[in-house]
Amino acid sequence: MSTKYKKSSDVPLDVLLKRLDELADAACNGRETQDREFTMRIPAERDRDADLVISEAINRIKALQARVSYLEDTLKRQGNVAKSGMDAAKRAASQSEKNAKRLQAESNPESLESERAMNEELTHEIDMLQDSLIWQGKMLAAIANVIKGPPEEGSLHSTHDVVEGVTRLQDRVSELEANQEQDYDE
Repeated sequence: MSTKYKKSSDVPLDVLLKRLDELADAACNGRETQDREFTMRIPAERDRDADLVISEAINRIKALQARVSYLEDTLKRQGNVAKSGMDAAKRAASQSEKNAKRLQAESNPESLESERAMNEELTHEIDMLQDSLIWQGKMLAAIANVIKGPPEEGSLHSTHDVVEGVTRLQDRVSELEANQEQDYDE
């Protein structure tokens, strides 16, 4: 043992641990060993004096415990961040998988053919409805011409007038049918 260490923190850990073992043995080996090993020297021997060695060991244990607590907290935070990142990645992957399945379904030849067939069917139905609308328009014009006579050149009958005329025509047809039924009854 020596006075070569100016501060207790300069004592290497292996030297400190060896001296703690010696002090533990001395504490168990009787009074004479304790008196010899637990003496304090002048000048102080930082790698031998029991009070300095035990005090330094306590300081290092406290520092290690603080470091362990800090690292545990850091590890816990990093674990939470990693879990959040993995959860976000899972959500993104799930969404990407859904999009991929949707795109695959949309580009599936059977699906495309089905859509083409449906479009063709709808186009045919639209054509038929347009033809029907044109035919109904011609019929309406013919009815308007029967009821009101042909419109003046460059003008059209109003729909309101046509509807009123059709209503009057229906009333007249009903009246004629009623008269005809009376004639048959008599």
